[in-house]
Amino acid sequence: CVPQCMPWATRQVKVVMKSKDRTVGQNILDFTILDYLSIPQPRSSHPEAALTSMLEGHNHQLDPSRTAGPTSEERTAFMKQTLMRASAVDPEKVESIDWWCGKISAEGKCLRTDDSSKRTRRRASLD
Repeated sequence: CVPQCMPWATRQVKVVMKSKDRTVGQNILDFTILDYLSIPQPRSSHPEAALTSMLEGHNHQLDPSRTAGPTSEERTAFMKQTLMRASAVDPEKVESIDWWCGKISAEGKCLRTDDSSKRTRRRASLD
């Protein structure tokens, strides 16, 4: 695949930071995950991998076909430059990642994450 980091994919998420006193009004920060497709599937089960290439905030101009030139070398240079702006977020300071930016209920999040301690036992039959 040329360039090697193609396809380029990003994902906007909200990161819930741990609070010292465990209050409800937690500190929630906007981040964009760079090179989202490099995270092993299912991606919501690998938050540590997601926290390694984060760009603070949302609404960045990250489409290399719109901001860089038409050649693959220019797109590759754009992606490498953008990845250099990324930073890792300390997993010890993170409570959770809201992969859906508040657009899904707490029950829906439990079904889509790999936290079996919070998941109810589901059966296909009603007995």
